[in-house]
Amino acid sequence: MSATEAPERWRSLRSAVEAIQNGDVARLESLLDAEPVLLHDRIVEPDAYRDARRHQYFLAPKLIWFVANNPTLAERMPANIADVARAMIARGVEQADLDYTLALVMTSSVAREQGQQRPLMHALLDAGAVPTAESILSTAGHGERDALRALRDYGIPATATIAAALGEDATLRELLADADARTVQEAFAVAVINGHTTAARIALDAGADVNAFLPVHGHSTALHQAALGENVGLIDLLLERGARLDTCDKLWDATPLGWAIHQDRPIARARLERAAAR
Repeated sequence: MSATEAPERWRSLRSAVEAIQNGDVARLESLLDAEPVLLHDRIVEPDAYRDARRHQYFLAPKLIWFVANNPTLAERMPANIADVARAMIARGVEQADLDYTLALVMTSSVAREQGQQRPLMHALLDAGAVPTAESILSTAGHGERDALRALRDYGIPATATIAAALGEDATLRELLADADARTVQEAFAVAVINGHTTAARIALDAGADVNAFLPVHGHSTALHQAALGENVGLIDLLLERGARLDTCDKLWDATPLGWAIHQDRPIARARLERAAAR
């Protein structure tokens, strides 16, 4: 729904977004009861957003997506944001939107920093939101480990991705014993991104490709991410397992050493320079 298609509906959507960001549950409920379709409309942005080559994860959002504040559209989230979410859920949010909003909340650093990630996750999970494999991978890939712990605390079973991201080595070893190649590679990626050397070793022992571009942050290899994290133990492990020093990332055409230099990681830089000199 764009402003040119239905100006009145557009104004109602804007008012509903403002009510969400202000924590005004009564105003939001009034708007939704007057126009139930607001929960199902999409807010359509200008063509430039749809034409962008880079993935737009908040493209044409639904109203409930705004509770996650991801991307950050409000400096402060209201203290009652979980109640705001429940007001919409009570009026019939579609399953796909519950699931996607959960993914947005799980990857929202702002929600975590402001103490709203877990309350929102609980509100959505109580309503039947499902943490998909894709959302778990994205959460682990963004280092939102407390969101993964919240899933475990809620009773969501461990997966290899969760175990690798949290450094739960015994669980990971068990889960990778008969896992497929994709699961192994995803576990390896998030172990590296979250700085867990032993978990990365377990995934490599299970057959992970040390030089493959990662399934999350797919422009980079494990060695790029280890350099960025300046984890010398992890860098040494990857080099021992044959990680290439000359692979360039897909966005900036830089090697892992180039990342270390650009991001001012002197310890990683020294380690990679020594490896290159041999």
